[in-house]
Amino acid sequence: MKIKLIVFVLMLKSTLFAQEKPLGFGLEMFKNIEQIEYCLPLPLAEIKELSGSERCKHSFVDKKNKNTTIDVQGFYREDTTISLETYFGETYNEETEGSGKIVTQKEILIDKSCYYAIGYYNNFLGKYEFAEITWVRKDEVMKLQLQYPTKDKDLWYERVKIIIKNAYCR
Repeated sequence: MKIKLIVFVLMLKSTLFAQEKPLGFGLEMFKNIEQIEYCLPLPLAEIKELSGSERCKHSFVDKKNKNTTIDVQGFYREDTTISLETYFGETYNEETEGSGKIVTQKEILIDKSCYYAIGYYNNFLGKYEFAEITWVRKDEVMKLQLQYPTKDKDLWYERVKIIIKNAYCR
């Protein structure tokens, strides 16, 4: 019994230590405590949360550049039979470009149960870009939307990689 307790404590400490590792590029874990739970790396020291968000939604703006915005929102899935690939196909299609979003990079990551897209707005060519990451879970969908100045795209490309790699919940 005593050995089991020691093993449990060691496992707990190693888990806590693993969560405290620096993520790089100014990212820290953001966690909500709502019905639809999400935990993902965000540049918390650089952003402030906007008040008046919807349920299971958090909106942030950069403290120095109001054109850098982050929205995170969780939704319940109405139809749990829809696949990750179907969500991806329905999200990024010809209508996407018609709405002003030009997708330059997109990918499905089956092992992370997510897909992402990076691109720019045709009205703001050379000024702003966006990145969107969508996680599809058994009963829920979580979406992260970023807008940032094009001059910061290298930083945000690295951050998106870290966000995808380290986002977790449950």
